[in-house]
Amino acid sequence: MKTFQEMVTVRSAPELVWRTVIKNLQVTLPTFYHDIVSVEFMDGAPLSPDGVFRVCYHQEFRRCNVSYLKFKWKSIDHTSRTSKATAIEGELLDESIQGLSFSYTVTPIDGDAASCTVVLEVEYQEIWEQQGIHKILKDQVAKFMKSLEGCVEKIKKYA
Repeated sequence: MKTFQEMVTVRSAPELVWRTVIKNLQVTLPTFYHDIVSVEFMDGAPLSPDGVFRVCYHQEFRRCNVSYLKFKWKSIDHTSRTSKATAIEGELLDESIQGLSFSYTVTPIDGDAASCTVVLEVEYQEIWEQQGIHKILKDQVAKFMKSLEGCVEKIKKYA
């Protein structure tokens, strides 16, 4: 299993960041991360373990052979602001990788109620290493985190 993580500091209260990125993900993800067209809740309680949601990607992102990924929440804790979602369906799965999951954590910064640290960790098993999936995933996560870092005003608007 391969893992990597990206971390950013966001100048916004942890609860506001959590509410925006997780609780309102169907509205805000397409707004600040432009590779995503939509997020749709599919089955189960939307923001609870075992809830299923689908993320649809823009045409440009399909160069990576991905038009959508369907995820299932493995864990989500709104009090500690931690979550883990595992991909259960999509073109990328089984062809190139297995066991793709994203863990998202928002942690307050001691002594600064108006800032937090956001960590996004990715786990996966690459089927064919020559496919370059690690670089694609790493680039997309870095792009996502950079978008998050720069969207404080949008976060305040949608929270």
